[in-house]
Amino acid sequence: MEGPVYPPSPTAKRPTNPWVWVAVGCLAAIVVLAVGAGLCFYFGFIRNPEAQKTWSAMMQEAEHVGKSQANLKALGEAMQRFAQKNEGEYPEKLSDLKEEYLTDPDVLINPSTK
Repeated sequence: MEGPVYPPSPTAKRPTNPWVWVAVGCLAAIVVLAVGAGLCFYFGFIRNPEAQKTWSAMMQEAEHVGKSQANLKALGEAMQRFAQKNEGEYPEKLSDLKEEYLTDPDVLINPSTK
């Protein structure tokens, strides 16, 4: 006869699954990399005055490009309407356009947004 079978003790430690350690290690590595990237960004861009100048110049250029794209789209729509009415000559280059569209040689301005 076998002896009595007792249920496992609630305080007994079960062996930890090795995949739990792998998952914990991966999470720790991700946290360390995120903190490191944040510190690099902070000290490399935010605290560095030279990088701030570069960053602000990039943001101004992006804003300039965004405005130019919006104005080019509006100009393209105006040119399509112009072409559909068949009035006058279709402009072949930017210098053929009215002066109200050109305020800067590199930027097209939509006169309706002035």
